[in-house]
Amino acid sequence: MRTFPNFIASGRLGIGAMVLSATLFCGPIACGDDASTDTDTTTGDTTTGDTTTGDTTTGDTTTGDTTIGDTSPETDTTPDTDATPDTDPDTTPDTTLDSDTTLEVSDTTAPPAQPGFASILVPVTASQSSPSGALNVFQSSGTAFLTGSNWATTQYTAGSRGALIGDFDGDGLADVARMSPSGRGGPGALAVRLSTGTNFGAESTWRNVSYNVDTVVVRVADFDGDGRDDVAFLYASGPGSPPSANVFLSTGTGFADSVNWFAEGGSIGSAATLVGDFDGDGRADLAKLSAGGRGGPGVVSIQLSTGTAFAASTVWTPANGFEPGSVGTLVGDFDGDGRDDLMRLSPASRGGPASASVALSTGTAFANPSNWTAATNDFSPGSGGTLVGDFNGDGYDDLATIANNGPGGPGSIGIRLSTGTGFSGVSNWLPSNGSIFVGDVPAVVGVFAARPD
Repeated sequence: MRTFPNFIASGRLGIGAMVLSATLFCGPIACGDDASTDTDTTTGDTTTGDTTTGDTTTGDTTTGDTTIGDTSPETDTTPDTDATPDTDPDTTPDTTLDSDTTLEVSDTTAPPAQPGFASILVPVTASQSSPSGALNVFQSSGTAFLTGSNWATTQYTAGSRGALIGDFDGDGLADVARMSPSGRGGPGALAVRLSTGTNFGAESTWRNVSYNVDTVVVRVADFDGDGRDDVAFLYASGPGSPPSANVFLSTGTGFADSVNWFAEGGSIGSAATLVGDFDGDGRADLAKLSAGGRGGPGVVSIQLSTGTAFAASTVWTPANGFEPGSVGTLVGDFDGDGRDDLMRLSPASRGGPASASVALSTGTAFANPSNWTAATNDFSPGSGGTLVGDFNGDGYDDLATIANNGPGGPGSIGIRLSTGTGFSGVSNWLPSNGSIFVGDVPAVVGVFAARPD
C-alpha cells in the first residue's frame, strides 16, 4: 500500500582554479612557453627576445584542453625537432587563457522535497457528537501526531464507501474522494477534493458512474504506474455475468471511462481482494485471499498489472499456507524493499496473545508469515481501527491502532514502528491535549502534506 505511499552542486573548478594552476607550474621556461626546443636551426635568435608573449604551439597544432576548469594535463609529449636550444627565452609570461571563455555553472537546482509523513484522516459524520461534515487530519511530525484539525473547506458528506484516499492529481499529496450514490435511476459520482498541503479544496465531480452499491468492491491505487492513483470497481461473478475489474484511470483532472482489466480472466477473493505493488514494478496488483476449506490452508492468488490489464492469476501462497486474519488482512511495505507485503491480524485466543503476522513478498511469492509484534507488547486491535503507514518517514510501513475516546479518557493512537524485521513496542502518539474518536466512517491514512522543514 502506498501512503503512500510516502531525495548538489558541481565540484568542477572554475577560472580561478585555472589561473592558480598556471602559476603553480611556472618553471625556468616562462608560463605558456614550450618546455621543448624551437624548430629553428640557428644557435640563437638575433633579437633580444621573441616578438610573441609566448609560444602558442606545444609541438603540434593543438594547444591542449580548451575547457576552463579541466584538470587533465595536455597530452602532447613530442618535443621540438631541433637540437639547438634557444639562447633567448621569452621573459614575458602568457596572459591568455584557453580559448574557452565560458564559465562552468554549478548545478543550482534544489533537490526534490522529501515525501511527507503518513498522517491519519478521521471523517466526522452526523451520527457523532462532534460537528458533522469535518475531515479531521492528525498530521505526523515523525515522532508524534499534532492536534487534529479540520481540513474540510466545505461540509463533508460521507460517501457510500467512506473516504477514498489517493494522490489523484500526481502532485505527491494524498487527496480525498467519495462515491455519491445513484438516485432515482440516475448515475452516482466520483467526487474529489484535492489537497493543498494545508486543507482540502472544494469538491468537484471527476466522473459520473453507475454501480451496484450492494456488490461493488472499491479499490484505489496507481494501476498503470503513471504517478496518479486510479479507482477500480471490482465485481464478483453473478447469474449470467462474469467477474469484472472496471478501472477508471486518472487523467490528473478527472477519471477516464472505465475499462474491464480482467482481459485474461479473473475473480474476486472469497475472503478479500486487496491491492498493492507486490512485485515492485511501480504498478498496483490484485491479491485475492481465499480461506482454506476442509482443514486445508488458505490460498493467496496474485494478478499482476501490465499497465493496461491484470494478468492471469498465479498462486503466491506461502509454503505453510496463509489464513486471512480474523480481524483483518492489511497491505504495506514493512521491510522497505519496494514490494508490498501482507499482514494478518489475529486477536488473543485461548490464553495466547494477539498477533500481527507478516508475510514478506519476494517478488514472485510470499514467504511464510512470522509474528512481528514484540513479545512484551502483545498486539491488540484498536476499537477505532488498525491502520498501516510510514509514520516516521524511514521507508518502512508501521502499524497504528486507534482506541476511541470515552469515559476512560481521550483515546489513543498506538504506534508500533517497523524495524524492517519486526515492530517495536507500542507508543501513544496522540498529543497530550488531543482526543480522537472514529465513528461510522473508518479512519484512513495518507501523506496529505509535505514534510515539515
